[in-house]
Amino acid sequence: MLPLVIMTNLNPPNATALMGFLGVLQEAATEAKLSKRTPLHVEFLDRDWQSSLHDRLACFNLIDQLATNSSYANLRLGIGTIRNPAQLTEFAKFQSVKFMVFPMTPAAVPPDSLLDAIDKLPDEPEMTPKMIFGGADASQIRSASFLTDVVKLYPARNAKNVKEHVLALDPERPVTVIPTGGVTVATAKDFFDLSFGNVKVGAGLGSEFAADIANNDFAKHKPAVVELIYAAMATLKS
Repeated sequence: MLPLVIMTNLNPPNATALMGFLGVLQEAATEAKLSKRTPLHVEFLDRDWQSSLHDRLACFNLIDQLATNSSYANLRLGIGTIRNPAQLTEFAKFQSVKFMVFPMTPAAVPPDSLLDAIDKLPDEPEMTPKMIFGGADASQIRSASFLTDVVKLYPARNAKNVKEHVLALDPERPVTVIPTGGVTVATAKDFFDLSFGNVKVGAGLGSEFAADIANNDFAKHKPAVVELIYAAMATLKS
């Protein structure tokens, strides 16, 4: 997996802004010569699930239409954070949903009912990765690394803080860590540089893009996204 995730808030759908955002990301991936076998992951965040189910489903209905009718060959779209089986069941129906983000509990695993629902998901080759677990401390992140090969670390705050978490991982075990919360375009490379052994450290960012995504003014960020993709590709190869 490319160690880079671009995130945006999941709000009531705005077709023009959404199409513009995804279109720019695809253009950046094409310009960076990103292989379709190593896609760029885009996570739609619904913080605390405050928007109504109707709005959430409407947004992904729209995304499904765009993903079906447009050429977003390099993009893998997903949603987070899935907190119960009902949410998982609803969003597993969408063709465009290729990954889901699940929370970590104090026991470092999702609730049993959610694990059971995850086990029943169909095995689809394009769903890569099927699961990304969010971790908050070193013990949870280490536990998550034995459950999946992609771990989302939140909040990252800074590279020094993330380094302490990452060093607790087994360098022989392949895992991709995606720090979020405190990662910016300017600091992303500091996080990429923390990779060691089979542990790849990437970046999950998007908060600094939020207003421009909503205003359909995301195109000005394309050069920065291209450079981020180049840096992530270099990390993947190192």
